[in-house]
Amino acid sequence: MANPFDQFDAAPAQPFTIGSPDPYKARADARAAAKAAADAKIEPWRARKVQADALTAEANLKKLQAGTQMTPDKLESVRRDAVNKIITARMLKDRSQNEWFATGFLAPTMSQWGGTNARGVQAGADTLKAGGALAEVLKLTAANGGKNPFQPMSNSDVELISRNTANLDIGQPDKDFQNAVQQYENAYHNAFIGAGGNEGELERYVSKKIGAKKRGMFGGHAVPQSGGVIDFNDLPE
Repeated sequence: MANPFDQFDAAPAQPFTIGSPDPYKARADARAAAKAAADAKIEPWRARKVQADALTAEANLKKLQAGTQMTPDKLESVRRDAVNKIITARMLKDRSQNEWFATGFLAPTMSQWGGTNARGVQAGADTLKAGGALAEVLKLTAANGGKNPFQPMSNSDVELISRNTANLDIGQPDKDFQNAVQQYENAYHNAFIGAGGNEGELERYVSKKIGAKKRGMFGGHAVPQSGGVIDFNDLPE
């Protein structure tokens, strides 16, 4: 007699699941696979970009370092700039103190007219504020995170030269104007010494050239024609 349970033994076991597959997981898996395929295509381009960015950063760093290196030529340019600005400062103090309406509340109005004392002092103040070799070196040094390379310049000296923090408004009282000009002179003096200049040499040269003051430095041929810098040869003997 046949065993009634043989029919179950003969049939192979069938796999079964509870419920249907998770459609959210299936879509997430598909997205992950697509992203992996896309990343595989992008990766070479990304590597090239990272390399290019690194080379650009290295080149920029070398440029900044080159700009802040104190070569003999650069030091000479800084000393030359400092001497020009010291002469300008002393001439300004002399003119503002001794000439009528060179500073004070009427000076801004008077400076609009050519040939006036105020016009000459305004031109000198603009020259004193104009950026030169020293200002450029200080800005590059700051951008590169470096320290002030021209001791004994103080931090306030550096701020003054690189950002023109002193008030050179000719409309202010002359005493205040003189004090502001003196700040510039002191800062450039310290820069000259910090750039390897000699104190005695500086005073001898400035004293020689300062004799031009009564011949109208700012009102005559010694006015700089470009760049706001008075060249040594522009000053009459």
